[in-house]
Amino acid sequence: MRFTRGNNSWEELAAIPWFADLDARRLRIAARHADRVRVAAGTRLQQQGRTAGWLWIPVDGSLELRRNGTVVGEVPAGGAWGEPEVLLGVPSAVEVVATSTVTTVSLPARAFHGLLGEAAFAATVARRQARASLLPQPARVTATASVSPAA
Repeated sequence: MRFTRGNNSWEELAAIPWFADLDARRLRIAARHADRVRVAAGTRLQQQGRTAGWLWIPVDGSLELRRNGTVVGEVPAGGAWGEPEVLLGVPSAVEVVATSTVTTVSLPARAFHGLLGEAAFAATVARRQARASLLPQPARVTATASVSPAA
């Protein structure tokens, strides 16, 4: 993996759907903590059963979600994986693997929790979680779908 810390401008993050609901101030904060990571095919970003330490947001390509070796979902570009796991501090119910070379933005759990201290960011997360629980889930899943620890 190739990490580039702090290389994200807030304008670049605004173009990524997961960040799009944030205002410029919160985008600037997120950009200071986010890493742009170029991940080689076959790289495991999260191990099943281990506590999640990052949110992974693919910018191009997608991430595959596996439970006990079986593919259970995919995180498409602009989606995210890890939000409930990082939020709750629980072990991951899935393994997260890059099946092709993909660029992701990773946001460490500590930065995510720091941003949650701001009411507007917390409200954005709550709206995203509520939409995911109320709307029918497509075949391609994101962090808030049925692969969460409660599944």
